Amino acid sequence: MSEATGNVTSFTIIVIPNLEELYLNVKDAVKVCQGQFSADLFHKVRVLGLQCFDEFSDEFPFGILNRFHNMEKLVVTLGYFKELFPCQLVDEEEHTLARIRRLELFNLPDLEKIWNQDLRVDQLLQNLETLEVRFCDSLINLAPSASTFGNLTALHVRDCKALKYLVTSSTARSLVQLSVMSIKECKMVTEIVASNGDEAGNEIIFRKLQSLKLDCLASLTSFCSVDFTFRFPRLTEVIVTNCPKMKTFSLGILSTPKLRKVWLSEEKDKGHWKGDLNITIQQLHI
Repeated sequence: MSEATGNVTSFTIIVIPNLEELYLNVKDAVKVCQGQFSADLFHKVRVLGLQCFDEFSDEFPFGILNRFHNMEKLVVTLGYFKELFPCQLVDEEEHTLARIRRLELFNLPDLEKIWNQDLRVDQLLQNLETLEVRFCDSLINLAPSASTFGNLTALHVRDCKALKYLVTSSTARSLVQLSVMSIKECKMVTEIVASNGDEAGNEIIFRKLQSLKLDCLASLTSFCSVDFTFRFPRLTEVIVTNCPKMKTFSLGILSTPKLRKVWLSEEKDKGHWKGDLNITIQQLHI
């Protein structure tokens, strides 16, 4: 809540008892970090949104997370920092991150890494179920190459101009709960799964993936450029739109026993199927 007097604008936080959602700008976040409010006021907050717009700050106000011990969803937007989570964390901070089930990052133009390469993401975000990243122009990768996401069910990425791939092959093997994956308007992405030194022919199984959406990926040539075996036992929906360089889905053995069509639009008003996902993609390209 803001109050204006003449040319001076002051911000006042009004905390409602039993509040479960709270959205703060960076100035109010600093007040919370400084302990100007009792921790008891925030003990029921499940959703925390931070608008970090401050042209003079290049660091995420990480200390604020310690004030929200029951937070399950974190939304971060409008910031100019290059890294979200630092490499040095105390136990209390690690416990806070372990409770997060949904992480949404929007409009962070300078963000290059969500977390430091030295962090064990599988321990920090062990309960993460949904990761959504949009309009992060400088983002290089979603996670360190050996990261695991054993509880992730939904992954959505859109308009990340510097991103060249989505996950590494070792991370892909950890996505045993993933059911929905969508990648849109990432002009530098050449493949979805990139090898991190695995030998060709190795198997990657997306056990629960049901929906895969690839949209406006100008540089995408295939789901993976290495000769891996991919198995999608539950995949029933594939939408491919505006991917002009995608000549095949994958180079190795491919299994999609429940897939019956590749859709050419979100509306599913037009689709093709030639009995095999690779052949269908090849025909679409022709």
